[in-house]
Amino acid sequence: MKKIVIRLLVLLLLSPGVFSYANIATAAPTIQYAGERTLVSAVPTTLKQGEPLTYRIGFKNAGKSVWYSTGKSNVTIKTTETIKYEHWFTSDKWLDRLTVTALTPGTVAPGEIGFFNLPLEAPLRAAKFTMYFAVFTGAEKIPGTEFSISTTVTGEKFIPGKTKVSTTTPTPAPAILPITSAANTNTTAQRSASLKATVLIRSAQSLTLAAGESSDFTIGFKNTGERSWRNTAPSLVQLMFDPASTSGTTFRAPSWLSDTIVGTQATSLVNVGEISFITFRITAPQTGGQYQPEFYLAMNGTTLLDGGRFRIPVGVASPAPTALPATTPTNSAASIVCIAADEVQDPGVGPGFCQPKHEEATMRVGIEKLDGQLGVTANVDYIVEDNGGTSYGRFTAGIPTYFSYSPADRTYVAIGLGPVVRSPLPLRIRGADTAAIITLPTFKNPVAYNAGWNDNSYRGVIEIRWSEKDEKVWIINELPMEDYLKGLAESSNASQPEYQKALIVAARSYALYHHDTGTKHRSRYFDVVASVGDQYYRGYESEKRIPKVAEAVAATRGQVVTYQNNVVVTPYSASTSGMTKSWEDVWGGSAKPWLTRKAVPWDANRQKFGHAVGLSQLAANDMAKEGWKYIDILKFFYVNTEVAQWYK
Repeated sequence: MKKIVIRLLVLLLLSPGVFSYANIATAAPTIQYAGERTLVSAVPTTLKQGEPLTYRIGFKNAGKSVWYSTGKSNVTIKTTETIKYEHWFTSDKWLDRLTVTALTPGTVAPGEIGFFNLPLEAPLRAAKFTMYFAVFTGAEKIPGTEFSISTTVTGEKFIPGKTKVSTTTPTPAPAILPITSAANTNTTAQRSASLKATVLIRSAQSLTLAAGESSDFTIGFKNTGERSWRNTAPSLVQLMFDPASTSGTTFRAPSWLSDTIVGTQATSLVNVGEISFITFRITAPQTGGQYQPEFYLAMNGTTLLDGGRFRIPVGVASPAPTALPATTPTNSAASIVCIAADEVQDPGVGPGFCQPKHEEATMRVGIEKLDGQLGVTANVDYIVEDNGGTSYGRFTAGIPTYFSYSPADRTYVAIGLGPVVRSPLPLRIRGADTAAIITLPTFKNPVAYNAGWNDNSYRGVIEIRWSEKDEKVWIINELPMEDYLKGLAESSNASQPEYQKALIVAARSYALYHHDTGTKHRSRYFDVVASVGDQYYRGYESEKRIPKVAEAVAATRGQVVTYQNNVVVTPYSASTSGMTKSWEDVWGGSAKPWLTRKAVPWDANRQKFGHAVGLSQLAANDMAKEGWKYIDILKFFYVNTEVAQWYK
C-alpha cells in the first residue's frame, strides 16, 4: 500500500483513496519537497564487467524547503528497487546498501540546482540492466525525482589501468536520460567501512615444504562487517595473493585462478556473523629459504576486506644444486659518486675518497594516533623530559610510565613511580645513559600473519604531541636515519641482496627528501608516517625478523639518489604491468625529469600493484637475479640520476 504523504496547509476532505507523490506534487503553492531534473551526462551503451562508472545528474529544488546534505532530513539518492542483499551496481563508495550518494553542495535553496555523483560498478555478469533511483529527504522520496539508467554489461573483464577514462560535462536534460563512464585508473586497492573480516581458524601456523612440494591450507574468516559475501557477483569475495610479500617468488598452484587470484569461498552466501571457509593449495618455489607469503580477501577484485590479511610462514628446503646458464646483465659498471653541492674533498686522503659535509638526519616518524594513555618503558634506565630539554627525572628500566594529553587545559601528563609530571610542552622518553629500545606495552600493533606478535618496540626517542590539524595526539618515534631504515618491512629475507640494497637507497632518498623539504607532514610535527602512506615502518621487532634489511642498510650507509646534485623523491611500488608512470600521470603538478614513463620488460605479464611510479620492486628483484647491481637498478628506474655518498 502506498504511504500517504500530506503536506498541505489546509486539510481537504476528499473521496476515499490514496494520495500519490504525483498528486501531492500538483499542489505547487504548498509543496515542501519537489524536484525537477535539469542536468545529466552521456551514457555508454556497454560496460565491461567490474568497470567503475560515475553517473552525474542535477535536480532543481522545486519545493519550498531547503535541501541539506547532512542531518535527519539529509538529501540523498537511493535505489528504489527491492534489494535482498546488494544492488548489482553497488560499489565500496555507497553510503549504505540502499543509499548511493549525498547531495552536493551541502545546501541547496529553493530554485537552486543540486548535483549528485553516483559511484557505480558494473557486476561480474554479462546481461542488460536497468537501474531505478530517486532523490530522498531522509526516508521520504521527493516527488519528481525518479529516474532510471539502462546499460549492457559485456562478457569482457575490465582491466584496471588499461581502460581509457571517458568523462563528459553534464548537459541540459534531453528526452532520454544518459550516463557517463568514469573508469578509475587508480588500481590501488580500495577499502570500505562495511567490509570487515576476522581470522578465526587456520589449519596450520606455518608450513615446511620441499622445493616444488604442494600443500593444502584452510582458513576460516568470520564476516564482521555489514554486507553479505558471495562466491558470485555482485558481491564476489575471493582470496588474493600479494606477490610483493615474497618479492615476486610465486607460490601458485594449478588450482589458482590466476597469478594473484587464489580461489573463492566454499559456500554461495555468508551472511554477517557467519564463517566462511576457503581451502586452497600452495606450491613451494624451487629456491630454498624462509618465506612469508601474504594473502588477503577482496570483493570483486578491488575492495579490501578490513582484517582479511594473513601470512603463512613457509620454510622451503633447498633442492640439490644444478648448473645454471650464464646470464649477461645489460648494465654498466656504475659507481658511487661524491657530488653533493656543498661537499669538499679532504686533501689528506687519496683520490676518490669521499668526505661529504652532510650529517646523518634524525627522522621523526608518526607511528599512530593515540586514544587515552600510552604506557612507555625501556630496556635501560630512561629519562622523561619535555621537548624544551627540561628533565623530569630518571626512571627504572622495565617499569612503565603512562603518558596522556588533556586538550581542555593543553597539558601533557606522565604518571609513574614518583611525582606526577605536568607540562605544557610535549613529553618524551629516551635512554638515560645509552641508546634505548623503547617498548609501548599499551600499544597494540599486531603482525598480520601472526596475531600473537606485537610490533610495539622502537629505537631512539618516543614523543607524544598534539596535532592541531588532526585534533589528535600522535605517537612520534625520533631516531637516526639508519636506525629508521632498519625497521622498514618493505621486503623479506628471501629477497635478492642487490635488490634489497637498491630498495634501501630509494627508501633513504625518499625519507631524506621529505625530512629536508618538510612539506608533507609539517603540521603534524613529523617527517613520514609509519604506514604505506609513506613507507611501511614496523620498528625494532621487524629489524629482528628481517636481518637482511639491516645488512642492506649497513652496506649502503649514507647513499642516496640525486638529480643535478640534489636529493630527490624516489617513490616505489610492487609492480608496473610493464610500463612505469610519470609523476604527473599519478599526482599531477610539475614534471619530475627522473620519474618518467619507461618500459619495464620484467613486469610485462604482471598485474599492476600500487602507483607504478619509479622503482618496481618485483622487477628490481628479477633484475638482481640476472646479475644487475643495485646502482644500475636505481639508475634504470630513476632516469639520469646518480647514486651519491651523502654522508658517512
